[in-house]
Amino acid sequence: LRFLKFLRISMPEQFQDMNANVKKGVTMSMILLFLAHLIGCFWNSIRLGNAKINWATPMTSSHELGGTSIDHYVAGIYWAFTTMTTVGYGDIYPQNDQERVYAIFIMLIGATVFGYIVGSVSSLTKDPFNLVALNKKRITAVTAYLKKMHIPKDTRANVRKTVEFSLTHASQYPEGAILKMLPIQVRRAVLVESRRFMLTNINFLRELNEQVVALVLE
Repeated sequence: LRFLKFLRISMPEQFQDMNANVKKGVTMSMILLFLAHLIGCFWNSIRLGNAKINWATPMTSSHELGGTSIDHYVAGIYWAFTTMTTVGYGDIYPQNDQERVYAIFIMLIGATVFGYIVGSVSSLTKDPFNLVALNKKRITAVTAYLKKMHIPKDTRANVRKTVEFSLTHASQYPEGAILKMLPIQVRRAVLVESRRFMLTNINFLRELNEQVVALVLE
């Protein structure tokens, strides 16, 4: 019964942000694929405008590339990714000035966009719950509230430090819901152990009995 109640508890804000991050990562990946599609299509359109000698000529002559539209499309996508990622295997390369100019443009623009997308996706994997942005939002809200209430500057600084410390050590899990599932003695033991770092840094708490501390933490 307690487990079913736990399942009905609303998802914490950071888990909602994680879902948003997953969507953002998928969106960026789709943008990258679409960008490669566009680059590959333009690469093929340049080929069609230079039917005599173009990037496909050496590969077609050596039978490394088929003559169908699908073959050329796949080769164009392949060239787009190898160029954007700066891998450049060299098996597909420009054969005329138009292709060279286009290749230079893609090296500059495509590689920049690719780097931005990969960097953004990497940042999402490092902070899947988006805790950094979420904590900044909370601190900004607290600061704005204190200013509006005309709280003295020194007090605002102390409150900000306290909030930052609390958010830094806050659990990313629905702690309140988990603790409610536990028997009272186990719950108090978990509270004391999970706040051990705080108990060792605050003098008056360090001098209290652990049972009293557990009551305070509850």
